[in-house]
Amino acid sequence: MTLAGKSQEGSNMKIGFKLPLAMATLALAGAASASVTALTVIPIADILKHREAVVGYGLTGNERNIDKGYSHYAWTTIGIGDGVEVAYGHDLQSGGVLSGTSYTLHIKAQLYEGKNSALSIGASNYTGDGLKCDTFAVGRYDLPFCRLHVGYMHDDEHRMIFGTDFALFGDCTGMLEWISGPHANGWVGFNMPIKQVPGLNLQLGVGVPADRKDGYQHTAIVWYGFKF
Repeated sequence: MTLAGKSQEGSNMKIGFKLPLAMATLALAGAASASVTALTVIPIADILKHREAVVGYGLTGNERNIDKGYSHYAWTTIGIGDGVEVAYGHDLQSGGVLSGTSYTLHIKAQLYEGKNSALSIGASNYTGDGLKCDTFAVGRYDLPFCRLHVGYMHDDEHRMIFGTDFALFGDCTGMLEWISGPHANGWVGFNMPIKQVPGLNLQLGVGVPADRKDGYQHTAIVWYGFKF
């Protein structure tokens, strides 16, 4: 996806999502779980509009001296009524490669959207265990050369989240983000539309830990946006 003011044609729609869509782990190391609209890691205030959808597959790993394995996951995110989006994530690694049974549910509601700003709240990583889930509140402000994202997230800890996305060459987008708290880390991301297949995108990211012993992380994601 591209920055505000740009759009690309989907298979049967004009996709104006305004930014790269991907997964949000809301967990700072180890297995990733797909979630609502995000940069590489942090959730943001943007949402899909009514009957817009994204389906995707991704993998994430750590330094081989820390963990030689990869986590595989798939997800679907759908916009409902121009104010809410819901997502279903599936951990394909659980129970064996590409045969997992672990799932997560996610929801985000947009409270405000102006010409250059937005505010949303949400809950993520719900697995059916009572009311236990992660929660977040995020805002966005658009500048002429980039978009700024800031918010608060509560998983097992209280965390501040910060990020920005900006246009690169062509329709490609760059992303920088940071999550505070224990095991804090930053991410550098890159999203590239596949022009031969409208709506299809490739996204890559590298996670840099505040504490070197947590190890560098990396992720690769393929996602497809469409309207139904």
